[in-house]
Amino acid sequence: MEFFIQATLKRMGGVRRLYVLHHFIMGVILFGETSLVSRQSLKTVDFDQYDGVIGFVNENNNHWKFVYLHAPTSQIFIIDPADPESDLEESKEAAKRFRKYFRTRFNLLGRKDWLTLAWKPATISHTTQKDGTSCGVFVMEVK
Repeated sequence: MEFFIQATLKRMGGVRRLYVLHHFIMGVILFGETSLVSRQSLKTVDFDQYDGVIGFVNENNNHWKFVYLHAPTSQIFIIDPADPESDLEESKEAAKRFRKYFRTRFNLLGRKDWLTLAWKPATISHTTQKDGTSCGVFVMEVK
């Protein structure tokens, strides 16, 4: 899926200010212990050079969700293709986790990029997955 997202962004040309966060790091930020989060500090990345972060996360090793951080509006979206009703609650938790992540980067590296953004949960209307196996396809389809 990461290759697909990278290829799509490249094909779109003008979407160069989006950082694609690896799904492992996304999972550590959203679900990992503090000690694991501190090891994923991405010390060479300057998030101020980007308008947003996109990626996906595999929850419990069996379900993919799309994640989008939009820096200009400080909004964060978690899109669960199987359960749109859970998007807002999951986005609330993700906002907390990303605020903590950027504080951790500051404490470890002195990096101030996105440190002061007050991430707010938000939702995007999307189609719903009707089966138990196509979540990855829906994640790649998000527009």
